[in-house]
Amino acid sequence: LGCTLYSTKRFDRKAEADRVILSEVPEDAVHGLDMGDGLDYATKGNDVRAYWNIGDFHDDAVTDIRSAKASVLVEIRKVPRRSFEKIADALCDAASRGVDVRVITGSYGFGRTYGIRSIVSAGGHFTTFHSRFYSTFSLKNSNRLLRGVIVIDGAVAYSGTESVVRVEGPAACRLAKRFAADWSFRTGESFDVDVMSGSHGGDIVQITSGGPDVGGEGPPVSEYMSLIMGAKERIYMTFEYLVPNEVLY
Repeated sequence: LGCTLYSTKRFDRKAEADRVILSEVPEDAVHGLDMGDGLDYATKGNDVRAYWNIGDFHDDAVTDIRSAKASVLVEIRKVPRRSFEKIADALCDAASRGVDVRVITGSYGFGRTYGIRSIVSAGGHFTTFHSRFYSTFSLKNSNRLLRGVIVIDGAVAYSGTESVVRVEGPAACRLAKRFAADWSFRTGESFDVDVMSGSHGGDIVQITSGGPDVGGEGPPVSEYMSLIMGAKERIYMTFEYLVPNEVLY
């Protein structure tokens, strides 16, 4: 009951605000979709690379962050020292060079936000997805932020929690817009997102935002089904939690 009341109070207004930020049709959109349930527009011209273990992507992410010229946007549930130290150092370096570094976390303190003070001291910006008090003391609930996103210059993005994909192309800008919507929700601030144009590969990518703020009945299974039924060679699927309904099975 408490989670339901909290979601209704906090996220009803966020849904409409998100729609405004995300509703602009990208130049490379493949087709328009209903923007409910976290769906975004599919874009073509992307290059996608998969990392099956979270540690495997760190070196590439650090290289991309150290080459950032305009912005680095990070949204993550928590940033423990063991898996985030190299990235935190690269974010400090970027912020000290004048790059716009922004970080959103789903939790705060108790060893879950390693390096945040250093990033802010270097010139970066930080907020929590929920209030600072809520993010500190509400350790387990139905409103957890499970997004894992890093976007560099609106051109390159990493997305995932355990397995990770690197996307270069227009889809990276769509992830930057998702970040901008979440940042505006917490801070009331808006900022320009670099618009990515041009083709970098032959992959079509559609962003689907999970989380307590997207409403609906969960992931859009009908969209997943159309992809599954149309597959000719292979299907790779990763989930934070695998709770499929009978249709998806």
